[in-house]
Amino acid sequence: MQKTLNIISTIIILIGAVLLGATFGLEPTQGLILPLLISGIVVLVVGIIIAIVSSFCVKYKKDRSTLKVEYVGTKEEVTAKIENFLKQNGFELVQYNDEKVYQNGKGFWVSRKYIKYEITDSELNLEYWIGLGVGTKPGEEMPIDNKFFGSAAKNQVKGYVDTLVSLVQNKLTK
Repeated sequence: MQKTLNIISTIIILIGAVLLGATFGLEPTQGLILPLLISGIVVLVVGIIIAIVSSFCVKYKKDRSTLKVEYVGTKEEVTAKIENFLKQNGFELVQYNDEKVYQNGKGFWVSRKYIKYEITDSELNLEYWIGLGVGTKPGEEMPIDNKFFGSAAKNQVKGYVDTLVSLVQNKLTK
């Protein structure tokens, strides 16, 4: 939605600028055409207002990698393994929009890496991604894929997820 609003506001601002330019581009003998000047200003202001509103739109888009795996043990045992692993690897539980997720890194020097999990009666559901932006404010999400951009952080998250899967399937005893 934000991208669409940015495009619309840019087009409207350009139209307003053309109208204003046309007003001031007239020869001095023709005088100032007041309706053209007013409409140019109004269109320009509307475009600026839309641009300001679009900057406050939430840039939150779920674009995450997901994985479902069967686990060995009870929910409590699996939860304890996951919580311990995430804590040992520097993940902190944070409020991310309307959900609680585990975050590693603040986004300035170290990429923000996220893991969210849910345990059902038979399987572990994982969502994991890296976030673009700084601090705890949600930004654009990037799934863990083989694309080059963010590959170092993506590889780290992939490693964390692989280790978590091994832990809950009792292939590791950490």
